[in-house]
Amino acid sequence: MIFHFSSVSFLHSRESFSIQATKMAAPLLEITHYIWRSPRKEPRSKSRALNRFDPENYKYYRNWGFSIYRTYYGEGSDKHWQTLLDALRRQTHLAVGFYDNRKVMENDRDWKRGPYSKEARYMSHLKLFQERFRLFPREDPVLLDGLSINGIRDICLKEHPDAKKDMEGAEFCFALVADEAILKGISQDKYFVKAVGYDWTESDGGWGWDRLQTCQLLDLWEMLFVTDFQGRSKYYEMDHDGPEEEPEKHVWDGDFSLPSFGNCSQ
Repeated sequence: MIFHFSSVSFLHSRESFSIQATKMAAPLLEITHYIWRSPRKEPRSKSRALNRFDPENYKYYRNWGFSIYRTYYGEGSDKHWQTLLDALRRQTHLAVGFYDNRKVMENDRDWKRGPYSKEARYMSHLKLFQERFRLFPREDPVLLDGLSINGIRDICLKEHPDAKKDMEGAEFCFALVADEAILKGISQDKYFVKAVGYDWTESDGGWGWDRLQTCQLLDLWEMLFVTDFQGRSKYYEMDHDGPEEEPEKHVWDGDFSLPSFGNCSQ
């Protein structure tokens, strides 16, 4: 059975993609299929489809990641902003190393058969996935300084078409925020960032945002990837019953149906 998700055909049935039951990561093949965008064929063209496993065609894989908005510009914050960006990039690259593990490889249904019958092909795709990660920093003191979470949502909605051009996964409608609390925390060796859903409404429950450790970006992205495919609410994993101040002190627990990728980057 073939499912269609964001214009990408998924080759496995929804039942076989039972991550919840086995607490497995999203299959590497599905992730790379998701970020693959081959050029459109000319009408009535008889040319063969491009082989997405050929390194010559790796240029057709798109970036994945997040936009990150800086809303604090106080004294000393430039240094802390750069430190935060470096930590997010470095730790996410390390987190992808979760897939570079013999047990994880052998649990992948495509390992040693089908597309990944050759180990070198799997490792090449793993390197590709790691290298395609991007952050898209947004700095503008006039526009962003002191903005609230809802203010950031308004900006993100306006800039959503640009985000879709920059990366795959923009349709998940999540962005990162570095506000005063986050950047001052960096000066105290507290490495956190805020993740904000900008299509959130009150009917989704909670407040639509949470505070993450900087090592949790892959955890967040895979949660969004999996919940979108499975048709369940991405906001369920960020449900807070208390006041909106509650997430300020909370650390996101992640999706309990997925492994903790951040453990590979600490």
